[in-house]
Order: sequence, then structure tokens, then C-alpha cells
Amino acid sequence: MDTKIHEVAAGIYQIYLPLPMRPSIVNVYLVRGGDEWALIDTGMHSEESIATFKQALAAVGCPPAAVRKLVCTHHHPDHFGTSRTYKELTGAEVYLNPLEVPRIERMQSSLPCPRRTDAPVAGWAADTRALFWRPVRAGPA
Repeated sequence: MDTKIHEVAAGIYQIYLPLPMRPSIVNVYLVRGGDEWALIDTGMHSEESIATFKQALAAVGCPPAAVRKLVCTHHHPDHFGTSRTYKELTGAEVYLNPLEVPRIERMQSSLPCPRRTDAPVAGWAADTRALFWRPVRAGPA
């Protein structure tokens, strides 16, 4: 997929990440706050999505280490599915409202094969998951 980026306002970029189904893209947002960046949603975990995201970072001049916050808006795998990979890539903190964790667990347990969502939290113990998922808190990016 060609990297598609739209600057919606100064320092706020809409990035189109590919999905393996319809709809064929998910919008994520890269937001600059001073010397730091935040990513709002992460897209679904796939090689194509990760490659597109890395291209987008380069296109806007954002080194991976400058992304300090990953904010996942809700439990759908196209909104949090690459959070673990991006945490490892950037060292950023991941934020997810605690009310979403049981939804993720229910979603995973209802699937015949947890890998179908490509969700990195499939099968994690609660204490391990707690290391990566924190509540969303208000504040500047």
C-alpha cells in the first residue's frame, strides 16, 4: 500500500493503514506535541500495516523514539492490534481505558482461534497485560 498521509491541522496527521478486509483502511492519527508525538490507535497487526506506519513516520520526520504515547480508543483489533509491536519499536507508554480490557478478553474467548484478530494480547496473563495497558488520562500529548 502506498503511504497515505493527510495533515488535518498543524502537527496532526491522519494516516491510512491497510486492513485485510473491508473496509480496507483504518485511520490513525499521529499528533505532535513539542518534541514528542502521540499515536491515536495503532491499526491491525499485519506486516503491510507496520511497513506503512514506518513509512508514515519517516514521511513526517518523526523518529520512532519520539513517539511517547500510544492511545488506543477501544477494543477493536484495528484500533489496538499493533500496540505491543509499536511499544517495542518506540518505547512509548500504551493507554487504554480499563473498561476495554474485559471486552478484549470476551472477544478473544469467543473466537475459535485467538490469532484470527492478530491481537497481541491473546493469551496474556492479567499481570503481564497490566504492564502494557494503562487507563487513558487527560493531558497534553
